[in-house]
Amino acid sequence: TTAQPAEAAMCNTLAQEHPRIFVTAARFARLRNAWQSTVASQPKTWAQSAINSANTILTQDPVTYNQDVRGTILDQSRTAKDRLYKLGVAWQLTGESQYAERAWEELSAVAAFPDWHPAHFLATAEMTHACAIGYDWFYHYWTSSRRTTIRSAIINLGLNAGLSQYTSNVGWSQSSGNNWNMVCNGGLSIGALAVGAESEALAENILTRAINSTRPVWKHFTTDNGAWYEGPGYWGYTTEYGIRMLAALEWALGSDFGISGTQGVSESGLAPIGSTGPSNVIFNFADAGAGGAPRGPVFQWMARRYGQPLYDAWENLGSGGALDALWWNDSTASLTNSGAQPDRAFHGDAGTAFKPQEMVTLRGRWYDSRATFIGCKGGEMGAAHGNLDAGTFVLDALGKRWFHDLGGDNYALPGYFSDTPSSGTDRWDYYRMRPEGQNTLTVSPSANADMVLDAVAPLVAYQSEPGGSGSFAIHDLTPVYSGMTRVWRGARLLGARDELLVQDEIQASTGKTVWWFAHFTYPATTVAINPDGTSALLTQGAERLWCKILSGGGTFQVMDAVPLPTSPNPAGQNANAGYKKLAIQLTG
Repeated sequence: TTAQPAEAAMCNTLAQEHPRIFVTAARFARLRNAWQSTVASQPKTWAQSAINSANTILTQDPVTYNQDVRGTILDQSRTAKDRLYKLGVAWQLTGESQYAERAWEELSAVAAFPDWHPAHFLATAEMTHACAIGYDWFYHYWTSSRRTTIRSAIINLGLNAGLSQYTSNVGWSQSSGNNWNMVCNGGLSIGALAVGAESEALAENILTRAINSTRPVWKHFTTDNGAWYEGPGYWGYTTEYGIRMLAALEWALGSDFGISGTQGVSESGLAPIGSTGPSNVIFNFADAGAGGAPRGPVFQWMARRYGQPLYDAWENLGSGGALDALWWNDSTASLTNSGAQPDRAFHGDAGTAFKPQEMVTLRGRWYDSRATFIGCKGGEMGAAHGNLDAGTFVLDALGKRWFHDLGGDNYALPGYFSDTPSSGTDRWDYYRMRPEGQNTLTVSPSANADMVLDAVAPLVAYQSEPGGSGSFAIHDLTPVYSGMTRVWRGARLLGARDELLVQDEIQASTGKTVWWFAHFTYPATTVAINPDGTSALLTQGAERLWCKILSGGGTFQVMDAVPLPTSPNPAGQNANAGYKKLAIQLTG
């Protein structure tokens, strides 16, 4: 159903038995049988891994109330959450009380915290999630007194703190919310479902507010046809809580109230899959690290919900975790038989309230670690966690990543999250956030932002020919540059889909200075420039990439990955010592 939930009736369909958060007793029994079986299987491997981790946790002290450099206890919340999942699986499968007693040490410790740091509500939401798992999965082991202790902590330190934020209309609860909306609403919902009828009025109040708060934010997936505008790192964080919220509602109440039917959500798993290069490095635009592809049990839930075997195939390639073992779908899907497409355009519905990110990924072919791959984007400049990066791209070939996105910088830097230029340091003063820190064009460099904040670079053309050499994408960057008549950037796979053309068309009514940049690792990559300057040979180990300026003038040069002389250079930012950049300068 797509109906709005009725607060007074919310718990009428609540499952009465524990566990009911993400699993049932039957689901634990299913995993126990797989774990005890002599037949090797993926869930058996993942379950044993969780038990092994739980054995390590037995030797560790419970978390303490220690604030990090930004003044949050988010790391403690995440540690507690991770431990309680693993200890929960270990106790449910083995029945050994040592795991439950260690879980009690963790839960009693955090229940005694003075608060769960609601000033940084992500910490509160994640700790509420952690304690909800501990309360629900060990429910039948706890004495009445212990249940009261855990339940009171969830209510007083989690749900009541959340209710205060809802009634204050804090930013994360609004329809313009970002990953915070999903995390905070998700954590609170899981906590409310755990205590359920034991605090029914509060639980129903929280659930109604959470569902109504998060519903419009899911439209971001509609805007970007499944991608998440804050980048792949926050795709993982957003879906971890967003999908778990839907799963918790489904398991405990029998319905997610139509949210999973929101346009674009069924395609959301395609974003990390499509944007992971053959080198197994993600297209890490925005504040994302250059790690491997996001994976997690959300793929298994989406595989079942949307009948999409590709999601199971993707998750089966990962190391798995406690919830992976429980949500195993008995799938035999693989990337070779599940319909993976080499090209993806995340160009969604412009009719939503949000601005798009317009990501495109093109690859030579799946199943080949040496295939050529490009990820590129346009979209909104100045989005949450975003950079001034219209036109930026990453390039894989021959099993290597050649041109890199530098990713985010230190969140504790002064003004890092101040996205409005001011007299003090703001986000757009940092190299990694500016156009010059991307693989794109910098026009008339200055001390200012060098791209127009809030402007959108739309995807104006896209074509996919998986069997041919005609796959391409074109972004119109004109809106993001001041004083330019036309700036278009296109990327096309050529030959046997192993050659790449990057084409820029640049027009201005008056003379401009334009820089073209592409960052590479150093000294892992060496560069030899031809004497005439029009070609460059990049080398990584035994592999070589040849780059040629086909037309338009200019010559290649190698520069340090540091601010231009006209740019700000705030203290403390990443020195990018492991990178240099290939550059072309055009004047007039």
